[in-house]
Amino acid sequence: MGEHEKNDSGIARENLVDYPKQDESELEQMADFYAKQYGMVYFVRCLNCKRVIAVEVPQPGGNTARGMQIFGYQNLFMTTRTRLDKTPSGKPMIGYECACGNDTRLSEVERGVVPTHTTVIDKSGNIVSSDGPLPSLSPFERDKMRKSVAEVASNNDYKADYEADGVKERYETFIVERVK
Repeated sequence: MGEHEKNDSGIARENLVDYPKQDESELEQMADFYAKQYGMVYFVRCLNCKRVIAVEVPQPGGNTARGMQIFGYQNLFMTTRTRLDKTPSGKPMIGYECACGNDTRLSEVERGVVPTHTTVIDKSGNIVSSDGPLPSLSPFERDKMRKSVAEVASNNDYKADYEADGVKERYETFIVERVK
């Protein structure tokens, strides 16, 4: 991406370091707001731009594969994905994408196995090229992919970049921290 190109949110990346400012008192108010409704509150923080990009709260049938509802904050959260690689304790790794360009949705052991979609946009915002739509995979095909990723991981002594200390979990360059 060029120096003055914009991300999907329309924010020039070189300005993301300074935009938007985050006030600790507002973050505390936000945590209190969600705690009243959901009991537990987790902040998703990007370690690249050092900002809270989203809030996660437990909700059956939430919009993540792990029973959480995720709400973006300040237009910084792009998307998330439950990956096929595992933490040392066997939980699925989670990938996030921040508007600053930090993107951990695809692990190194998933590359070439998990289908992806790429769209190239020029400086004027015009689509230069775009892959076809992602394939719709059957449960059999998804299981085959999962097994392939597990095999690649075990053959390469792959260890996911993950740490946990009780209230914080670090998934590569994102931290999910329980704040309430």
